[in-house]
Amino acid sequence: MILTLDERKLKATEIMEAFAERTGIETGDAGKRYLWTDAFAVCNFLSLYERGGGERYLTLARKLVDAVH
Repeated sequence: MILTLDERKLKATEIMEAFAERTGIETGDAGKRYLWTDAFAVCNFLSLYERGGGERYLTLARKLVDAVH
């Protein structure tokens, strides 16, 4: 199945929202971190931000960097 650009953006948003919730990025209850997974997530959050996803994704990227740093 081939997805449209909007469908791909929506799916990426859903996946990254689930990741943020599951790993406790917003609550600060992040637990054990995995560097490669988190690095990939930061790139995804920044891409969503750049593609008009809103400040939320820039904030999530920053919070994740702070959690790992």
